[in-house]
Amino acid sequence: LLVAGSALATAGLAIGMSKPALAEFEIQESQVEKGELEFEYRGAVHWGFPKTEKEDAGDDEEGGALEEEDEGPLRQSHDFEMQYGITERWLFSTTLTADQPLGENFNVSSVELGLQYEIIQREGNGIGLAFQTEYGFGTRVGDPDEFGFGPILELATGKLLITLNPVFTDQVGENATTDGLGFEYGWRAEYDFAKHWGLGVEMFGE
Repeated sequence: LLVAGSALATAGLAIGMSKPALAEFEIQESQVEKGELEFEYRGAVHWGFPKTEKEDAGDDEEGGALEEEDEGPLRQSHDFEMQYGITERWLFSTTLTADQPLGENFNVSSVELGLQYEIIQREGNGIGLAFQTEYGFGTRVGDPDEFGFGPILELATGKLLITLNPVFTDQVGENATTDGLGFEYGWRAEYDFAKHWGLGVEMFGE
């Protein structure tokens, strides 16, 4: 049993995400281990809202906002995720997302179900490759469901590991507001400078 808690450390901005947003602030690894059960929490607090956006949302908080900044519409977000290795290749995941949009109350925004298949197993240095797909059920009135899919690519050399998570998304159902596929990406560069210590940089966008 592996119990993991992740703290958010990102470079860059998460810009204008539609809700529900699949895999927000998550870098998924390609490796799957049969029978491994993992629980993970991801939380984020957002700030730097443009003044006009705060006024539109009815938020009267003062200070810290610059009009030229472009920030996402969320005040806070929380992901509670469970992953389980069904076989040596297949992984199942489920995620409950709760958030507080700017000027609104805190509540559950989506429930996601996902599958991952490991295509190339990485052992030490080299390449790891997997394919992931997720379906997010919007829980707010008027929110669309969202489907996402894409590869997971790992490149390892020595103490450096680079992980890439490109994801194509599409809204589903009568509340869909998009006409085609969307694209989200996340990547992480991690350097292990000691046996139990490493330093990483992550970036997300769409």
